Amino acid sequence: MNLNDFINEIVDIISEKIEEDEDVVRYDAIKNNNTKLHGVVIKKIGESVSPTIYLEGYYDRYLRESNLECIADEIIKTSRKHRDDLKVDVSDFEKFEAVKGELFVKLINRECNKELLENVPYKEFLDLAIVAYFDASRWCGLNASVLIKNEHIKMWGIDSEEVIELAIKNSYIKNGFSITNILDLFDVEVVNYCSTYPMYVLTNKTKYFGAACMIYEDVINEFCEQNDSDVYIIPSSIHEVIIVLVNDEISVDCLNEMIRSVNETELDNEDILSNHGYIYHRGSGYEMI
Repeated sequence: MNLNDFINEIVDIISEKIEEDEDVVRYDAIKNNNTKLHGVVIKKIGESVSPTIYLEGYYDRYLRESNLECIADEIIKTSRKHRDDLKVDVSDFEKFEAVKGELFVKLINRECNKELLENVPYKEFLDLAIVAYFDASRWCGLNASVLIKNEHIKMWGIDSEEVIELAIKNSYIKNGFSITNILDLFDVEVVNYCSTYPMYVLTNKTKYFGAACMIYEDVINEFCEQNDSDVYIIPSSIHEVIIVLVNDEISVDCLNEMIRSVNETELDNEDILSNHGYIYHRGSGYEMI
């Protein structure tokens, strides 16, 4: 049974198990880097908010266990639990004044997100895109975010540039940034490997979408001045980047090959930021390498 057949079977089984005041619908989503996820939403009739339960992991489990009934029961249980936790007054989201304090930014790859960016306001940054998201965690107590789309901008009656700039400001003030020597973060083997060239991890205080901190050019430039060096920026994921002091012994080609290798073998597609690095020149700004 392929994934599509599995989803159809699960939807049919769930529809037979849920209460009369519940409904189940299939929901497909395009995430970062054109990552397509497939899920179901079990909605209580009359309620406007219900969690999406993505099914890729359940399909992998089905391939191991072949028990559709148990999987359907678990999906229903999980959906109801999260639905009970998700007590949000959606009408508040329609008011810009209510949401503006929880707007933040993340960086994504422009080329890999062409389809997504057709419906999302963004600001170009190098070959990347600065996009805004709403952090719903303070509203519902869950680790949840909502990507801001053109439809939200239209609903709020706000200029898209204003939303992006506000989200950048919120990110800088509320989430801040941190630059930590990689030697202080990892075990002995990694420390020995990295000790040849000083490396630093740049992220925000939440370590969530922290790669966006590389847009704070005043921070990067100050770091360069303190270390009397230009720096390479290695995009390790959408959550963090690595800063390396420029050194004649470091090959740009090898650096980019390392980035591509890590992306292919260590990261989920949704977490990849870029397949190449960047250099920041003191006083003059970024250059792609």
